Amino acid sequence: MFQLEEFTVSKCTHFQMLPRFLYYQKELRSLDLSKNQFRGKLPIWLLENNTQLEEFRLSGNDFIGSFNLPSHAQPNIKSVKGHIPSGAWDMKHLQALDLSHNQFSGELPTEPAIPPLLARLHLDTNKLIGEIPKSLFSISLVSLDISQDSLSGMIPLWMGEMSRLSVLTMSHNQLQGLIPMELCNLSILQFLNLSHNQFSGWFPFCFNHLGSLEHLFLNMNLLGGNLTHVLLDNSNLLTLDLSNNKFIGSIPQWIGDLSTLNILFLKRNQFEGEIPNHQCHLQILRMTDLSHNKLTGSIPRCLASSNSQQRGRWRNPPGHQVRM
Repeated sequence: MFQLEEFTVSKCTHFQMLPRFLYYQKELRSLDLSKNQFRGKLPIWLLENNTQLEEFRLSGNDFIGSFNLPSHAQPNIKSVKGHIPSGAWDMKHLQALDLSHNQFSGELPTEPAIPPLLARLHLDTNKLIGEIPKSLFSISLVSLDISQDSLSGMIPLWMGEMSRLSVLTMSHNQLQGLIPMELCNLSILQFLNLSHNQFSGWFPFCFNHLGSLEHLFLNMNLLGGNLTHVLLDNSNLLTLDLSNNKFIGSIPQWIGDLSTLNILFLKRNQFEGEIPNHQCHLQILRMTDLSHNKLTGSIPRCLASSNSQQRGRWRNPPGHQVRM
């Protein structure tokens, strides 16, 4: 039997079942069966037979049921329904697991713990519910994405012990409570997205210690208070989105010291006073939105005359005028 390394049969909706010859393929590295409207159980033998598979696309089908993944797999599986099986956590040598953009439902497995060597775990864009279980704890994790689900409860304190995390994304859930100070122990964290949740309380002042942080998204929460003494030592910050919260007081002066900042969104808060001239120090700022606050006075000339690559919005509620 001939052996293929790559096979693509996408958008061929006249297929009713998988081509039989695929059962005899052992050396596939890329397999795309997306958008064919295949039905029935997920063909796990595709993973079992092809130990070198690097890319596996099944989106746009209607596979159903739970499944057990083989121990060699580093799967990136699309369009699967059902519960995430506890067997997914049994692959001791697994280093990357991407089950995102499926229709997994129910709670995450509470045991056993995720594989000890797992560095990347992406469970985003499913229908997962419940609290974040301790089974997700691993000191090996570098990237964790559990966004765009329906997870609830509070951020567990043990997340602050995952010292190798550089990417943590938990946006678009129903998480609530305070953002725990323990997250400030993630000293090499570069990307943090907690947006579109129900977090409340003050901005964690200890975020000053996250010196490696490049992208911070806390927008669409219930955070409040003054920002006078936060993010004073975050010189690597590229993106800062604090919009749609309840922050008060003036726009802090320290924002002008974030020399690497590209994107600044502070819209829909309760900031008041004038836009500080310190923002003129942001030489590479490309996008800023300060609209729907209580700002007054004039826009600093350096911002009003920004070049065509920069975009800004300054709109405020009636009675609070910002002049060009």
